[in-house]
Amino acid sequence: MASPKPKQVTVEFFDIEWDVDTDGEQEAPTLPSQVTRTFAGSRKEVKKMVEDRGADILSDEFGWCIHSLEHRIV
Repeated sequence: MASPKPKQVTVEFFDIEWDVDTDGEQEAPTLPSQVTRTFAGSRKEVKKMVEDRGADILSDEFGWCIHSLEHRIV
């Protein structure tokens, strides 16, 4: 018997304000103001994780810090 498929929850991050201060050493990158990602877990688990670590997840992925962002579960 196959094991149950883990739940997937899609999250839309939007109104992302990136910290792109390069101190003039390089050109500021073009970064997205909206990103959609899917995470494994229940809706409640993903909501908590995104509230706690959403900015860190995107910062790790894109390599730039984030001043602020909004999110919604879709």
